Amino acid sequence: MARDGSAQKMGGGMGIRFDVGTYSFVTSATTVELPTALTTVLSAVFTIEDDRLSAASDRVVTAGSVTVTRAGSGTSGAKFSYIMSGY
Repeated sequence: MARDGSAQKMGGGMGIRFDVGTYSFVTSATTVELPTALTTVLSAVFTIEDDRLSAASDRVVTAGSVTVTRAGSGTSGAKFSYIMSGY
């Protein structure tokens, strides 16, 4: 799991929480496990900064992480920004 250069923030109110930050894919991997403090993800947006592509997730939290997937093409070790809402 690549944590170098990553930043993660949590915040929210009224029962909804937001997990916002940046993270990186490991080398040429097309999936990465993104750690989160959320137990349920209601919505999520991911943007790969290096390629200006989007990434996707099934929004299922397993063992404190969400799997994020990108297309097979793109920059090796690409960094992405994300925002997830949930509780």
